[in-house]
Amino acid sequence: MGLSRSPGTRSAVVSIPLRRMAIAAAAGLALTVPGNMARAEPALPVGLTDAVERDLGLTAGEYLRRADLGQRVAGFAADARQRYPLAFAGAWLDGATPVAALTPGEGADAARRAARAAGFEVRTADRSEVELGREKSAFEGWLAEQPGTVAEAVHGVGIDVVGNRIVVRVERAGVAMPPFVAPDSVVVQARPVAAPLAPTGSAGLGSTGPLPETGPAPEATPGAEDYWRNTPRTPSGSVAAADPYVAVAGSTGAHCSFGFHGADSGGGPVNITAGHCDPAPAAAGTATAAGVYEWIPGRPYGERLGGFRRSVFGGRDYAVVAVADGARDRLANNEVRVPGEGSLRVDGVAAPVVGAPICKSGATTGFTCGVVREVDVTSRVSDQHRRTPAVELTGLFRTNACALPGDSGGPVLTGTKALGISSNVPSVNLALCPVREPISAGSADFGPGLIAQPVAAVLDENPGLTLRTE
Repeated sequence: MGLSRSPGTRSAVVSIPLRRMAIAAAAGLALTVPGNMARAEPALPVGLTDAVERDLGLTAGEYLRRADLGQRVAGFAADARQRYPLAFAGAWLDGATPVAALTPGEGADAARRAARAAGFEVRTADRSEVELGREKSAFEGWLAEQPGTVAEAVHGVGIDVVGNRIVVRVERAGVAMPPFVAPDSVVVQARPVAAPLAPTGSAGLGSTGPLPETGPAPEATPGAEDYWRNTPRTPSGSVAAADPYVAVAGSTGAHCSFGFHGADSGGGPVNITAGHCDPAPAAAGTATAAGVYEWIPGRPYGERLGGFRRSVFGGRDYAVVAVADGARDRLANNEVRVPGEGSLRVDGVAAPVVGAPICKSGATTGFTCGVVREVDVTSRVSDQHRRTPAVELTGLFRTNACALPGDSGGPVLTGTKALGISSNVPSVNLALCPVREPISAGSADFGPGLIAQPVAAVLDENPGLTLRTE
């Protein structure tokens, strides 16, 4: 994995383009599935260890080994797609067992030998990944020609590699489908939420609304940036991924969680978080860009930590926050934590693999874990009250981990590697999710099931952007 030094700092950063990242996880198809990892396993913080045991039923060591195995599967899959495109139908983890699905297509015999030599269980499938991709594209083309009543009811489509099918998600039963979509491939589920709500709702997993008032406003009310900047604040230490922040534009603020720390092409410190957390995305990178402030319990704001340099919400969901000069030392780390508790140190970038274990951290729910359920997901998301048009996001991955408002923008990990940025959730019940101390109100309509933006895609779209790995 290529490491580069960021100018002016001693911390290493890593940048791995999406098209090469999975291949780098394994050397060709010569995958060995080890019983024990040769490298020493890093210690996990207590909060993460507890979440792994609670949500996955695994020990910390089992979690790390299974996450490592998932990346070896990713490397095998990336190579198999290139060598055997007509036979390869996907690869995933079934518990601790790596599985490769193959069709009888051209190259099947060679693919089967390679998979078995690499320690995979081989299963037979009817359709290759190429065919499934065409079917997904055909469905999207069909949907584009449907009347609004049908198109609005459909909010997602993805490829289920285990079931060897595409899966369509709809808001209600009885939605018309093309003949090539089987009835058991249609899932009824609430539309995911990842757009700002007014006045006190949620921005995806963030929480947005008017800034709180602490007393009578002066005759000439200052802008929110001045208001937050001039308020007394308590001295604070380092800022890690998953710590809370407040994004401010004008009189509107949004509570979200910091994502992974990194550096831009010039070595300047940045943070990668969710694009929908920016209350003024059109101003990103300008003098009027929304500011990012530390969130302090009992107070509306803290120190200004940076501002949005780039915000993308449509196709992708990510933002790059330029760190303020005065906050550089505070964000000069590769840590992920539950606010105020022990940290895990990120040491690389990973690809989402179905069945692989993941854990996320966020300012609302802390560490929660699950597994990847679906990759290459297309999802149409909107605000809870449909006050804004739905936004289509592509290339996401779906998990069964719990996340709630305020977790948005926070880090998703597999093992000790950066996997994604928390983006959106189905609108379900808060009571189903273990909650720490929510940083915002109005969360009762959200619950388990996290959809995330792969961080590798963000790096791939921003040449020179890197993550801190020391």
